[in-house]
Amino acid sequence: MYPNIQEPILVKPQSDVPTSNPPTPGLPVQPESVAQYQPQPQPQPQQPFSSFPDQSYQQPRLGMQSSQPLQSVQPPTPQANTPDPSSFFQPDTSYGSSVASPTSKHASSSTTPYPVNPINPYVSAPLNQKNSQVGQNNYGSQMPASPGSMSSSMPPQPSNNAQFSQSGQPPVTGGQMPPAFDMSPSKKKSSTKKLLLIFGILFLLVATAVAYFSFIYFPNTPKNVWNTGLNRSGTALQTLSTQATEKETLETFSKSKVTATMSGKADGIDFTGSLDSQFDKLKSSSELKFKADVDSKNVDLGLKLLTDLQEGKQYPDIYFQFYGLKALGFDALFPEVAKYESKWIAVDSDYIQSNLPTEASVPGDKEQQQQQITAAEVAEIANVVSDVSDEYVFTTDEAKAVLELIEFVAKETVEGKKTYHYKVNFNTEHTKDYCKTIVEQVTELPSVKRIAGESASSQKTSALDDCAKISDLDDEFDLWIDAKYKLIYKVRFTDPDESGTYADIGQDYTGTDDITIFVNYKSEKNKSEVQTNITTNLQTKKTKAKMSVGSTAKDSAYDFKLEVNVEPYDGDIDVAKPEGTVTVQEVLQAIGLDPKNPASL
Repeated sequence: MYPNIQEPILVKPQSDVPTSNPPTPGLPVQPESVAQYQPQPQPQPQQPFSSFPDQSYQQPRLGMQSSQPLQSVQPPTPQANTPDPSSFFQPDTSYGSSVASPTSKHASSSTTPYPVNPINPYVSAPLNQKNSQVGQNNYGSQMPASPGSMSSSMPPQPSNNAQFSQSGQPPVTGGQMPPAFDMSPSKKKSSTKKLLLIFGILFLLVATAVAYFSFIYFPNTPKNVWNTGLNRSGTALQTLSTQATEKETLETFSKSKVTATMSGKADGIDFTGSLDSQFDKLKSSSELKFKADVDSKNVDLGLKLLTDLQEGKQYPDIYFQFYGLKALGFDALFPEVAKYESKWIAVDSDYIQSNLPTEASVPGDKEQQQQQITAAEVAEIANVVSDVSDEYVFTTDEAKAVLELIEFVAKETVEGKKTYHYKVNFNTEHTKDYCKTIVEQVTELPSVKRIAGESASSQKTSALDDCAKISDLDDEFDLWIDAKYKLIYKVRFTDPDESGTYADIGQDYTGTDDITIFVNYKSEKNKSEVQTNITTNLQTKKTKAKMSVGSTAKDSAYDFKLEVNVEPYDGDIDVAKPEGTVTVQEVLQAIGLDPKNPASL
């Protein structure tokens, strides 16, 4: 039996379909606008099934259900110029069914681009939505093909149902004609790729935003920079203190080489100088040179010094040589000195000991040895101070913090470095606690107790009293934190009574193995300036110190520069007694001096 015939869908008359060359069967064509299909007057049926050989088929009336079963009739084989009816159907998944939709403007006038009603060829033939397949009814029998798809002079030929339903997309009833969608595999893949691309872009944008706020914005807010700067600076100080006081490091510097150069100009005098020294725990060899231009007169001075502490001796043997004393006029004061210029003069350890007061202690004495402090003990003290500083100074703990943040000033570029500028002051009570904690912990160290001896207790009490007297720490000062490494860059203390006078203390870390500490002072009133920089390389253990002191005052201008280099030394230190050495006793007698007779001095 036919399914119930539903409300007919008005379609465009065949006469409106262009008769140009039809599209190639099986290829998708562009759909027409549904708006073109306006209600048209329905012509009388023109024997739509006259071409069927079985005339026993009874045409049911519109709106009536057929009382006879549908005869099995095979649709005709599409002709060469007849488009495949399956190309006219596209699914609409929004409703879960499909509807016939004309998709070509170029169908032949002799063809009907969608199934027709068996009563009226101009009305779509409805199919049951359940089990609806193109070319099949509810019972699996073949649906009749559209009369417009067959020649009136040729009987229908059996054909494979697949030819009629190549797309596999059945029409449905409902009176609506939704737009067609091509769900071919290639377009499905294209849609999936676009969806993945859009999702990937959205994910990237979200991830970028999260990363920005998590790793850039929030960590770089002034408050977070302040907290991070204090914590990192404390960690850096502890790390440096630990590395500098390690046994291996101390042993490395137990034998060192020091070189220095200086130059300056003051009161019309230009001068230069240099120092070259090598030393270890027992020996040293040094040479000092100095040249100057004084009142158009060249002065060239020099001193060589050797020291050698022999085993079992309390003092070292000393050998020295000088030259240039004549240029300074010493020969006029001490004529006998001239003959000793450029000669090596020896001061042996026994002579030094014999001329010291009997009550004076000497390095070899047990008491003196107890008062001496080793490099390891110095390192121990430094580590204690570093730990306490980390607890009170480089912290954001409001219960202990010595530094109090007043306000964030601005982001500034200072001396070529991007920084965060803050106004800070000292918390007086916390500063007292900081001072007391250092005193209590340092004075409890065995080395300090040994050196202080019986006075250890009284010294501790005196130091604690000094800590309790700390007051008037309400003056503000400036603090800059490096924006890149989040370390305290420098602190500036300004003289409130003298505008333009300040002192800077800080460090300049640049991401390398070099650690630079600087102390600068400037007085606008005196037109003077002092700059000191000490740079240590953590790998090579080389240290370079630079100092510049100058003034541009009109009546007292001066300029002085000093550079010192310290590095580990593994060479030989020659301290052998030079040939032609004379004793210091001989020299003193020549100039009439006796160390044991103060009246001769």
